[in-house]
Amino acid sequence: MNYKYRRALSVLRYIIPTLRFNFHYLPFRQAVKLPILLYKPRLLNLSGTVSIEGPVHTGMIKLGFEYARLYPNAGIQFENGGGKLIFEGKAQISASSFISIGKYGCLRLGDDFVNNAQLRIACYHSITVGKRTRFGYDTMMMDSNFHRLKNEAGEFVNTGVGSIVIGNYNWIATRCMVMPGTHTQDYTIVAANSLINRTIDESKVIVAGSPATIKKRGIWRDMEDDQIDFEAIAAAQSQA
Repeated sequence: MNYKYRRALSVLRYIIPTLRFNFHYLPFRQAVKLPILLYKPRLLNLSGTVSIEGPVHTGMIKLGFEYARLYPNAGIQFENGGGKLIFEGKAQISASSFISIGKYGCLRLGDDFVNNAQLRIACYHSITVGKRTRFGYDTMMMDSNFHRLKNEAGEFVNTGVGSIVIGNYNWIATRCMVMPGTHTQDYTIVAANSLINRTIDESKVIVAGSPATIKKRGIWRDMEDDQIDFEAIAAAQSQA
């Protein structure tokens, strides 16, 4: 079956929860355009607010659709316990992902936010992601440790939460963990399997490790020109 027809059928199959989500959260003038499309949704809690800033058009935000087949196509799980989810433009949150927003959480996603499969977001305090940021497979972002620690005198030594601010044009690679207190500048690359929980003051850097530190400077990902030429590589190898 043609890809476009399959995609259209996948949208129609879940039109009821899509309608429910849009008309529950958005003003009527926005909701009638169905800017948010859901695929295989599991809607656990629809408290709080969801809003879209800027121009609105049909299908600009896609939640749960399959764009890569390395993970099971488990759709999207969503819960909002009373906080805020703000889209600054279009977004693609791919299959097998989970968004959890607490009563006091504020999650702001910049324009053209994209992740590959299996992203986990736990926002119970404050998370802001800049425009055109990319998350790889199987990544997690959480602004709370969900527990506090004490010293020997029985005094709390931390608040258990920390805001997260991700700059524009960041690339958070596969299996990364973005933890409370993370602040990155524009064009930051977080290498695969890294844990980041601190402020990175420089832009156009690669950070890696657990916790992540700067490994290379003057490196960035050009979202407009980053395609791998597999054909040329294979041809070169065959001539070697």
